Amino acid sequence: MDKRLRKLTMSVTDVGHASQVDRTHWGPGLRELHVLHYVLGGRGFFECMGKRYEVSAGQAFLIVPGVAINYGANLEDPWEYCWFELHGYEATALLKKCALTEKNPVSTQLSRSIGEKILEMFEERKKGTPAGDCAVGGLARLVLAELMEAMPSTEYVPSDSLFKRAVAIMEAGYHRPGMTVESLAKTLGVSRVSLYRCFEAGYGVPPSRYLIDLRLEKACRLLEQGDFPIKQIAYSVGIPDSLYFSKLFRKKKRCSPHEWRERYGK
Repeated sequence: MDKRLRKLTMSVTDVGHASQVDRTHWGPGLRELHVLHYVLGGRGFFECMGKRYEVSAGQAFLIVPGVAINYGANLEDPWEYCWFELHGYEATALLKKCALTEKNPVSTQLSRSIGEKILEMFEERKKGTPAGDCAVGGLARLVLAELMEAMPSTEYVPSDSLFKRAVAIMEAGYHRPGMTVESLAKTLGVSRVSLYRCFEAGYGVPPSRYLIDLRLEKACRLLEQGDFPIKQIAYSVGIPDSLYFSKLFRKKKRCSPHEWRERYGK
C-alpha cells in the first residue's frame, strides 16, 4: 500500500472481481483495511471470530481490520463476487452507520445494484485516469449509502454535527500549539470523556491520535511541496519542538522527514 495514502478522508485503495472459475479462497489471516465483498452468484463461506457463515448470491460480507478471517468458494457451486478496499478514518465512521460489524459480518439479501456499482468501480479503476478515480470514490459512497438504508446500525453513532464541528476546528487550528483535546472539548462545550467516546465510536481512534495524524499529514504535504526547513514545518503544524516532531514523524511514518521529502518531494 502506498505510504502516501491519506489517513483522514475515505479512499478506495483497491477494487476486484473474482469469477466462479477462480474458486477463490483466502485465509486464515488478517487484513489491514476494511474490505467489503458482494456475492454476485454461487455460494461460499466466511469465518470470523470463531463463527462460520454460509454466504450466497445477493449477500455481502465485511472484513474488519485486525480480525482473523477465512473465506472460500463452495466447491459444488463456487461463488462469483466483487469487492473493494477502504482506507481512512472517514471510511470507518461511515461503516459504523451500517449494521455490518466483526460480530455481524454478513448481510441479509441486498439489492443487486450494490454489486453492479462495485463492478462499475472495477471498470473505472482500470482506466487509470483522474476521472476514473473520482468515479470510483463517488460509487463507493453510493454503495455505503445503500448499505446504511438497507442495514442501518442500531448501535450508538455519534452526531454528525459534532464530528463536523470537531474536525472543522482541528482543520482550522492544527497549526496552533495550543490546539489540544482539552481546548477542543472546551470550544465544543462537551467533556473530554464525551469527545473521546465520540471519536472512538465514530472513527475508532481517540481525538488525540486524530489530531496527531492530521498534523503529520499536513507536514507531509509541506515536505513534498518544497525545501522548507524541518524546524519551520514542525512549527507550522503546531509542534514547536522540532526534535519531538522528527521522533514522532519517524514513529508514525517509518522514516525521517528528510527521507520522506527525498521519496515524495516534487
